[in-house]
Amino acid sequence: MSSHEEDDLRDAIEENAASLLEIDEALLSSPADEELLEARRDLQAARTELAAALLALRSAHVSAEAGCHPQPELNVRSTADVHDKQQGPAEKSDGDLSIMPAERAGPRLQARAPSRPASMEPDFMALAKKYPDLAPYVRPNRQGRGVIDFTDFGAARQLSRALLADDYGVSWWVPDGHLIPPVTNRANYIHWLHDLLGLCPEASSVRVLDVGCGANLIYPLLGAAMHGWRFVGVDITDTAVEWAERNAAANPRLQHLLKIRRVQHPPGSDAGVLAPAFQEGDTFTFTMCNPPFFASMEEAGQNPATAFSGTAAEMVCPGGELAFVTRMVSDSLALQDRVAWFTTMVGKKDTLKKVRALLHARGVPSVRSTQFTQGRTQRWGLAWSFAAAQPQKRRPPDQAAPAVARRALATVSHASISQ
Repeated sequence: MSSHEEDDLRDAIEENAASLLEIDEALLSSPADEELLEARRDLQAARTELAAALLALRSAHVSAEAGCHPQPELNVRSTADVHDKQQGPAEKSDGDLSIMPAERAGPRLQARAPSRPASMEPDFMALAKKYPDLAPYVRPNRQGRGVIDFTDFGAARQLSRALLADDYGVSWWVPDGHLIPPVTNRANYIHWLHDLLGLCPEASSVRVLDVGCGANLIYPLLGAAMHGWRFVGVDITDTAVEWAERNAAANPRLQHLLKIRRVQHPPGSDAGVLAPAFQEGDTFTFTMCNPPFFASMEEAGQNPATAFSGTAAEMVCPGGELAFVTRMVSDSLALQDRVAWFTTMVGKKDTLKKVRALLHARGVPSVRSTQFTQGRTQRWGLAWSFAAAQPQKRRPPDQAAPAVARRALATVSHASISQ
């Protein structure tokens, strides 16, 4: 396969995406225009054919070269090594949220069943054929298996988009420069909250506050799709709120479960982390948060896996995650009667230890923690409640929380939940 042939196909795919964007913009003002709708169908069919041609060309090249000449290794990692904060060069994007194949869409809301056994990694080649926008980022290795370069922001974004559509029926997109959430890691946080429900007061429905929902709105989309939970997502930037609302609107079957709020939090404000997100009468089963891990963009840039990821609002807080979570604990003291469980993810074990000690020093009666392990990346979940509860019973492995998207590459030890 000549590089010229591949370049031609990639250029054609980009031109196709640009044309789709123009059609979608025109459809906003004329949604029933039959000519526009027909043109869009033709472009989508062409996109599928182009993606299939690109994959076939690459597969033919691998077959021809196998055993003849050593091929340079791509900078490829498995999905087990995807870091929380990752981004490479920005790509051109059509910004089209409607990725779901037609047969996946539907008005009924029900728990999502796994699209493949939890012990299996995704078949990237098959996924690329099903979701053509992923195809330019998938290459067959010498064994013919599809691989993806996760240091490429465009590849990570399209993979998350495809996995959300394939496993959960969720349409999703974020603009360049924003955090790309690893889907399995985020789903595991939701699974852990599901485990904690056994320690919550009986309620007719679950309502969750996502502090810093971001443009990606990943937790509300997953929680609503997996369990039908209601979410309030809050953020402090206009762009995050705008895109969170767009992601909610792109999923009509979930939209009634999702509310987005813009929270005013001027620089230097001592208004707290949780308190500004509450409105009069608000009560929640859970609060959840993926806090900024770093104290500065310089600190974030010291990690090669995170050097180009996310906005400052997503990644940075004065004092880092310890300061952020400490403020969250302070807020929870005043909000203890309005939330069953306060929870957060943390990226450093030292933070976990210090905040646990703080919670015990403040006399918080019930504290839980867990560890999320994904490849070489570890994160910790921390939960605390002011309503004393009986210790959580450990479930046998075959009765664990729903296993949607729990792939072999992302193992979570629910047995590590400790008091």
